[in-house]
Amino acid sequence: MNYENYTFKKGDKVKFTFIYPKGHILYGPQIFEGVFSKYLIVDDKRFVIKFGPRNFKKANHIIAEVIYTNEYNVKITFPVNEVDSIEKIS
Repeated sequence: MNYENYTFKKGDKVKFTFIYPKGHILYGPQIFEGVFSKYLIVDDKRFVIKFGPRNFKKANHIIAEVIYTNEYNVKITFPVNEVDSIEKIS
């Protein structure tokens, strides 16, 4: 993991893949377009801490939060565990 690889800024339009869990009505991966919100760091004890260079050393893995607005204009925050699946839309 390298801190410089996480380059998305708040407000960037992105396309991401979200995997619904087993048993959900929309089982499997779905592709959405949304607005990037922030990165979160999850440490060894499964606590979520603020993303930054100091806390990056404590990271067990990184989660990205993306805000998706559905057809009813309701904003839904998706936690994306696979940060590599996020692509920037120009």
